[in-house]
Amino acid sequence: METEQMRLLAELSPNASLTEIQTYVAKVLKLRGISGQPVQNSLLLLCEEVGELAKAIRKNTEGMSIEAGSDNFSVAEEMADVVIVLSEIANTLDISLADAFIAKEKINMNRNWEFTSGDKT
Repeated sequence: METEQMRLLAELSPNASLTEIQTYVAKVLKLRGISGQPVQNSLLLLCEEVGELAKAIRKNTEGMSIEAGSDNFSVAEEMADVVIVLSEIANTLDISLADAFIAKEKINMNRNWEFTSGDKT
């Protein structure tokens, strides 16, 4: 199983598209025996991963050291976890993240983007 996962990862380009990442996640989670989870469970896991990302960013911006192997979290690793779980949810719901992204951006282009002081989202 590990060899198959390594092969799949080696085939994934650093410039992989959302579609390629989503396909990779589906294959790897199936190999790991954790695919097919109820979407509600995956959503709770996504919330947990976003919380870990928030913690990593907070620690990083407070000047705390974030080192591999420490109790602190790596921002990049937590971002990857968010992408993995989001891809799992999309796969469960048969949604293409790439298609959804493009469709939503077409809607966003027609929105009026006004921000209050300090709000950039």
